[in-house]
Amino acid sequence: MARLTVREAAEEIAREMNESRALEDIVQEVAARCGRPYTHSMKQTVSQALGHLGFVVRCGTGIYAPTRVALDGKAFRVPLSGSEVQRRELRRKKLEPFFTALGKPPIRTEDGQELATLFLADERLDELNAEKLRAIAMAFQELPWIERYLHRKDMRKVSDETWKQMDVSRIDSGLMDMTPLDLQASDAEESSLELIVRWDKESGVLKVSVSAGISEDTSETVASEDRILADFLFSRLPRQNAVSLSDLLLEAYARFPELGRTPGSHPFEVIGRDSRMRVIGGSEDCLSDVSIARADMLPRQELRQSDEKDPLADWLHRWREDLVVRIKAHPERLRAAWASERWRLGLADNKRASTFDANVVPLRKPSNEDLIAEWDQALREQGLSDNVRQRKVRHVETFVHYLGIEGYRTSGHLLLVDESDLQSFFFWTYVRRFPNSPSDALSFTLDLRDFYRYQKQRGRIQDARFAELFYGVRDMIVERLELYDGLLVFVDSADYEELYETLFLGYVPS
Repeated sequence: MARLTVREAAEEIAREMNESRALEDIVQEVAARCGRPYTHSMKQTVSQALGHLGFVVRCGTGIYAPTRVALDGKAFRVPLSGSEVQRRELRRKKLEPFFTALGKPPIRTEDGQELATLFLADERLDELNAEKLRAIAMAFQELPWIERYLHRKDMRKVSDETWKQMDVSRIDSGLMDMTPLDLQASDAEESSLELIVRWDKESGVLKVSVSAGISEDTSETVASEDRILADFLFSRLPRQNAVSLSDLLLEAYARFPELGRTPGSHPFEVIGRDSRMRVIGGSEDCLSDVSIARADMLPRQELRQSDEKDPLADWLHRWREDLVVRIKAHPERLRAAWASERWRLGLADNKRASTFDANVVPLRKPSNEDLIAEWDQALREQGLSDNVRQRKVRHVETFVHYLGIEGYRTSGHLLLVDESDLQSFFFWTYVRRFPNSPSDALSFTLDLRDFYRYQKQRGRIQDARFAELFYGVRDMIVERLELYDGLLVFVDSADYEELYETLFLGYVPS
């Protein structure tokens, strides 16, 4: 039986948890289940893995718990509009982020009647089935590596498979039927009408009742809850960035026993009344889409949309013009740098550099986890500082995570990659989807180069020049990072698509 990876073991343990646990304890158990020594990098990996599990919430410093346990007995408010009361229909997204984090449980009234899901009418299903091929084409446009993928796929099979998947008999409309709540037409005139939704872990149900708003009897406890929530949210806001509300909201509910008992006001109202912070994006109809920031922070998107003239207007105009020039020049600069580096390394123009000989199949490859553990030990023996060693290990782990998502040809293995994998990672996925910075890009290419040099020294791969190649063009990766960051200023302009294609598709090394 294959050994569990660190992430697999962390998820397995998380699904077995019935109470809160310290991160340190979880990591120790992960190490035991994986049969690997405990390392600091493992702690970071486990923490990241838990953070990506929607059913787990952090409820204190280094403390995690299943959301269904941490939120037991807690409630939240859902304001109702007049039209929602009249139609007796409610969009489930108004229950987020709690609904998904709790595993999308049944929703029932206090006397046990279920608020059933409403499905789309047959006419709408026919329209969706007629539009499905258009959706396929749009999805394919987003994937820069699709040509490599399609070389290995029969297009007729792709169409047939996708058609079969989309040919559905019913689709969830995202609406709930509020008929069991016995709302009257006259209630639609009551502007303060809202739902109180409370989680009951024992029954595994969200229980719903109707409220006419905050009463005098509860106003003091509501105000207390609102202060706790506002202070926590503000304490977690960085000075120069906006953050998603949903994770902070779940953590606040899990961290503070007082929150969700009455419950307090709707979080959107709490933020709106607090002069220290403000909503940057999203609406009260779906808190999972809401971003918040400090009141004195001016995010990039607001700078784009502002028509106000200021002393920086001329500078900003020149900066935009210079950015366009740099984006248009980027493909040729990359082409020249790529050709120069390949020539320096002695790589053939018509052959991709890789770790392996396609005609040779190794009898046994160490697992990625074994390779990383050995790399960590080798770095320790080199006498590197902990910060540098941990960074080098973390970068290899990040690349493994990427291979697990998109490394269809390599089966996610570190020893079966070639320059096309690094190209897709550094010039596409890393720029658009991974946390990054110019300095991180420089060290990332260095660390992968050193890792593959070590594997070559160990006799596991024949050639490490494919990794040397990306270290050699590291300045072009940084340039693309900076240009893409600047390109966001044009996202609402007519030039955006053309500039985007020029930046990412103007020259694709092959």
